[in-house]
Amino acid sequence: MDTNIYFLGNHSCVHSELLSFKHMTFKNTEENLVFILNEVESQREISKSFPEHMLGFDETIARIHEYIEEAGEYALAYELMVILLETYEFTISGLGAVKLLELGLMMKFKTTREIVSQFNLENC
Repeated sequence: MDTNIYFLGNHSCVHSELLSFKHMTFKNTEENLVFILNEVESQREISKSFPEHMLGFDETIARIHEYIEEAGEYALAYELMVILLETYEFTISGLGAVKLLELGLMMKFKTTREIVSQFNLENC
């Protein structure tokens, strides 16, 4: 098993069977996304902090459910949930945090957000 860590500037790449996530299927991905989204959705009181000029809480949650369950747009749903968690005072359980981390690793932290570009493992 190759467990070498390669350092590339400020980036490090871990090549290991531990990070292959072959056991994670699309079903696992969908289940994990829905699990986290349900935790966010249950915190309705946070909806008061959504600006009126933006898409509301219910519409945002419904749209993310559509991305996950109908369109299979898992990366988009993941990115939107991370933005929600960073922007608003949502909390997730320890299990939810582990699922979010697993999803991030599986997707190699691929997002269009500059703030997480340092974690993009695409060049490893």
